Amino acid sequence: FSHPLVRLAPIFLLPYCLYQGVYHVSLKTPELVSSVTFGQVNLRPSHPLQDPRQVLILGPDITDNRLVATGLTKYLELEIGHEIFDTQNYYSRDGSTSWFQFMRFLDSNKNKRASQLIHSMCLNRTADFIQHFHPQQYDHDGCSAPSMLGIPLPHQTQWSNCWALKCAKLISNDLGCAWEELTTASKDVVFDSDFDVQCTVPFVRVLHQVRHPLRSIEQLHTTICHDDAMAQSFASLTQSWFAMSPDLSCLDTMAWYVVHFHNTLLNARELGMVHAMFQLEHVSPCQIATEAGFLDPTAVDDKLATKAQGVCEERGDATDSHKFANAMQQWRKQQQQKSKEPLLELATVEAFADADLQGALKKLITDLGYDSSQDSEFV
Repeated sequence: FSHPLVRLAPIFLLPYCLYQGVYHVSLKTPELVSSVTFGQVNLRPSHPLQDPRQVLILGPDITDNRLVATGLTKYLELEIGHEIFDTQNYYSRDGSTSWFQFMRFLDSNKNKRASQLIHSMCLNRTADFIQHFHPQQYDHDGCSAPSMLGIPLPHQTQWSNCWALKCAKLISNDLGCAWEELTTASKDVVFDSDFDVQCTVPFVRVLHQVRHPLRSIEQLHTTICHDDAMAQSFASLTQSWFAMSPDLSCLDTMAWYVVHFHNTLLNARELGMVHAMFQLEHVSPCQIATEAGFLDPTAVDDKLATKAQGVCEERGDATDSHKFANAMQQWRKQQQQKSKEPLLELATVEAFADADLQGALKKLITDLGYDSSQDSEFV
C-alpha cells in the first residue's frame, strides 16, 4: 500500500466513479433521486432503447451533422446524439444526427452487395470502418467490453467476435428497414409516424438536412480524400450502396455520393417517409426544432416541448438565423489554416469533367431549393 500508484489511484478513480455514477443514475435509474429526495427532485425519466425518439436528422457530411447536434444541444438543451442511439449510456433521448443511418432508406433487395460488404467489414474488423460505427453506439449490452483497471477502453480498441456478429446483425436489420411496411410503390401511400417500426431505433420524425451540394462535396473531399485508408473504406461502402464505378476519382466519388444520398431522401420525402427538409445555411436551431416537432405539445416529451418553446419565444430567431452558417465558415477558416495547400473550391458544376455528373448536380441543386444559375457563397 506504500507504492505511489496505490496512493494516487483514489485521486484519479474517485472523479471517474462519480462521473460514471451520475451517468448511471440520470440515464438508467433517475427514479432513485426522486425516492431519496421524497419527490423534491424529479429527473427526466429513463428512456428504454426500444422506445421512439423525437427526431432523426440525416445529412451526408459528418462535420455538418455534428454541428447540428451540438447546436440543438447547447441552444435548446435537447439531448441530440451524433451517430449515437444508446439512450441508456448517452444523452441522446431526444434524437440523433447521422449519415450512416441513411441506409434505412436504401432498398435492401437491391443492395445485397452492400449487405455482404458491410458484413465483411464487421467480421474482418476493418479498422477504418469501425472508427465510424460500433454496436455500442446502439446498445452496450450483449458483449463484454475490455477495460483497464475497470475503465472501458475507447471504442476503436473494443472489438471482438461478439461485437463483430452484433455489428453484422444490426446492419442487416437496418439496411432498408424503413421500407419494411411499404406494401406498394405508389406515391399515394400514406405512412404512419411509426413507419420505421422495424428499424432498431424508432423515430417519430425524420428530417433531411441539406447544404449546397458543391459546398458539401468540398467538405467531404477535405475530410476524407486526404486520408487514403479512410477514402478507400468510404468509397467501397458508397460504391456498394449506389453501384458506382470503382474507377472513379475520390472527388467524383464524393460528388456522386452527395447526388445519390439526396436523391434517395428526396424520393423518400415524396412517399411520406421523410417529413421535412431544411437548408443548413439558412436555418436556426428553433426552426429545426419546429420541423422536428419539439415545439408540439404532442411531442414524445411534452415537458421538453414546453421548455423548448419558452426558450425560442424568449430568445427569438433574429440573432440566431445565421448561427450554423457562421460555424461552417469558421470551420473552413480553420481547415485553411491547417492545410499546407489551398482548400478545394468548386465554383460551378463545370469543374467536373463528367457530363452526366454535371447534369445530375445541376438538377440536384435545383431540387434542393438552390439557384443553379448563380454561384453559391463558400459557406
